[in-house]
Amino acid sequence: MTSKLESQNSKFEKEFTEFLNRASDVLSYVALDEASLDNFGNSFRIDYLKPDGSAGFCNPGWIVVQRFDDNEVNWIVETKIHKVAESEERDLAIKEWCRKQSLLSGKTWDFIRVYQNDFNSNRATFRSLVVTTVGRAMLERRDKLNIVVTQQELREWREDGRA
Repeated sequence: MTSKLESQNSKFEKEFTEFLNRASDVLSYVALDEASLDNFGNSFRIDYLKPDGSAGFCNPGWIVVQRFDDNEVNWIVETKIHKVAESEERDLAIKEWCRKQSLLSGKTWDFIRVYQNDFNSNRATFRSLVVTTVGRAMLERRDKLNIVVTQQELREWREDGRA
């Protein structure tokens, strides 16, 4: 029997897959849950230290290759149904993994977390999803830290590709 949460997750993953198939700037993608298993049943994972010092690991959901101008960006994408208490350590480990991969491979790697409530499958490009998601995260961080960022500054950052 499928739980309500599993059903919501399956629906969201299906919508996200359909979006990736339509997005004009997505060159390729893979859902890592099944495709990342090797012959021994091991999957792609990124290890990190939890706040209590114990070992943790993250199994990202997707790798998306996006065409951005004349370049390609390899994205580690986490899709989540709703916001929960996330581990900053886990996100930092994923970002550090991306930084190291970028240095080692000479290709750009980055990370983004997409929540179902923030997701709109009618977008034409992956870039529009990134800009909106990063913009929301910046506004949330600004509010959390009481940093003043104007809407004009945010628009300029989006135009420059910084948000």
